[in-house]
Amino acid sequence: MCFDAPPAPEPGKPCRLSKVRLLHRQVPHLPWEGRLYYRARGETEFTVAPFQQACGDVFFAEVPGELTAGPFEYRLEFCEFGCEPITVPPHGAVARVAVQ
Repeated sequence: MCFDAPPAPEPGKPCRLSKVRLLHRQVPHLPWEGRLYYRARGETEFTVAPFQQACGDVFFAEVPGELTAGPFEYRLEFCEFGCEPITVPPHGAVARVAVQ
């Protein structure tokens, strides 16, 4: 998988993860889904947003602007039907990207 890491978000503006592509699919003809998990730093539960198709095999998702006013965390998860999920950062639900 590859994606353009978002620049430091402008407080109060959405943080867009764009140009997300799932490369080297395990089973190319099977459906897959991608999810963005995000939360304010210090929260225990993540909110989940599905990735949306931009064009072809390129997808995007956003952390809402109301969350970017303060520190937040996110992680990405992609799952092909019947296969183990791919996560960014690696190590599944225990890992996340912290944004100041």
